[in-house]
Amino acid sequence: GWVVGKRGVILQTGDGGTNWSAQVSNTADSLRSVRFTDARHGWAVGGEGTVLRTEDAGQTWAACTANTTGTLSAIRIQSSGHGWVAGENGRLLETADAGGTWAARSAGTDEILTSVTFPDPRSGWLTGWNGTLRRTTDGGVTWTEQITNQVENLWSLAFVDGQHGWVVGDGGTILHTVDGGTSWTNQTAGTEADLFSLSF
Repeated sequence: GWVVGKRGVILQTGDGGTNWSAQVSNTADSLRSVRFTDARHGWAVGGEGTVLRTEDAGQTWAACTANTTGTLSAIRIQSSGHGWVAGENGRLLETADAGGTWAARSAGTDEILTSVTFPDPRSGWLTGWNGTLRRTTDGGVTWTEQITNQVENLWSLAFVDGQHGWVVGDGGTILHTVDGGTSWTNQTAGTEADLFSLSF
């Protein structure tokens, strides 16, 4: 497993989290998200448009050219090498070559984007500040707003398939869909604490 954090920190564990060791990221920028597709291939993103890639389980990390200086908050890469990065000011980037090159895409919003997921190549979702929740059904060519009646910042989302998904956010917000995002219902969290991440 891997974790990332401030000032370019990358930690790795090979024993289920009992021990953690630092890896050399070669950046002082804070890292916000990390994603591995297998034991050797991983990516991390963060401040100042930082995108890092490793092909040797993190022994070495190399910078990828993302052509942006904005903070990047989320990354999603498939084993095929196709992937997405999202960040501030509605910034959305797409790669088809495992992060070698990145192209800017329009998310249809200027809000800070916090999470991106694609349960299949054509269906994807984005979350962001001020209730931002957007969906694509054409592989990211176009994105449409999902109606949730939320004004809270949304931080994380997870889908177990193309129909069933959850979103969490500020103020104990938990949203759930069973129809691919056509409709979303509020679930009771039992807390008013801000919720930043979830996993299914």
